[in-house]
Amino acid sequence: MSRPVRMLYSVAETAELLGLGLSSVYDLINEGDLPKVMVGTRGKTTRIAATDIQAYIDNHRVEVQPSWAI
Repeated sequence: MSRPVRMLYSVAETAELLGLGLSSVYDLINEGDLPKVMVGTRGKTTRIAATDIQAYIDNHRVEVQPSWAI
């Protein structure tokens, strides 16, 4: 039996996945660079969608030319 796919991560888990501190992830959220999902009965729990984490990585990928190609 396969495991269900994880769709949402906490801010702390997102920070760990991206190798950033909590405050950096909150900055990304507040600047609109990383969308958040509010969940819970009162909508007070912040989660980050796995697809948004991947999109952030993809959008900030930098192509580096090998030194021999310059």
